[in-house]
Amino acid sequence: MNLRLIAAIVSVVMPFGAALAKSEPVVAYSYKPSSEQAQAALLATRFLTNFHYKRVPLDDAMSETIFDRYLGRSMATSFSSPPLISAVPHLCGCAR
Repeated sequence: MNLRLIAAIVSVVMPFGAALAKSEPVVAYSYKPSSEQAQAALLATRFLTNFHYKRVPLDDAMSETIFDRYLGRSMATSFSSPPLISAVPHLCGCAR
């Protein structure tokens, strides 16, 4: 009985397998941008490379500003303020 069932399934499925095997091959296309698109990409790249940020000199004042922002301090605070570690105990659950 099992062999007859398998033979019946194979005889039904075989024609579909042959039809799928005869499908058209896939053709790979080579897409290239038009000359206008290439020029637009070049102009956009140049614009973003040259004007994506404001150039400022890296002097002592800018260095201090960067350092203060890194530490999370505003320009109004000074070194006499409480240390940053005093804010940490409530974050780690080890409050005094």
